[in-house]
Amino acid sequence: MGGVTDSDLNAVTTARLLVRPPREADRDRFVELFGNEDFMAFYPRGALIEEEANDRFDHMVAVCQAIPFGKQPVVELSSGLIVGYTGVDSINLEGRKAGMGLPARAGAQGPWVRHRGHRGQRGPAGQGSPGECG
Repeated sequence: MGGVTDSDLNAVTTARLLVRPPREADRDRFVELFGNEDFMAFYPRGALIEEEANDRFDHMVAVCQAIPFGKQPVVELSSGLIVGYTGVDSINLEGRKAGMGLPARAGAQGPWVRHRGHRGQRGPAGQGSPGECG
């Protein structure tokens, strides 16, 4: 994963995951994820085109700079692969401000996200918000 950077000082590490502020080097991976139908299954407009995905990444970086625990990549330590993101953001949903949680890639495993089929499911089957972690 390379050397320690200033942004790593704000990182949270578990036995399997690293949560850290986004870097420009993350852009290609997030553009890929934001363009993926499964990853964006619970986003109201679905997968994004490349320009929209780049704009969304720019927004993610800006939020992370403005909010202490803004949107941050979740990196699987064993592979170094970004598997999703977590953190807070304010979005306009049907005219109201709402918070966002943790989208994760299809097939992600672990106590922080459970799946039924290819769609995320929080907690035991049938409970919680799909694709989000509390």
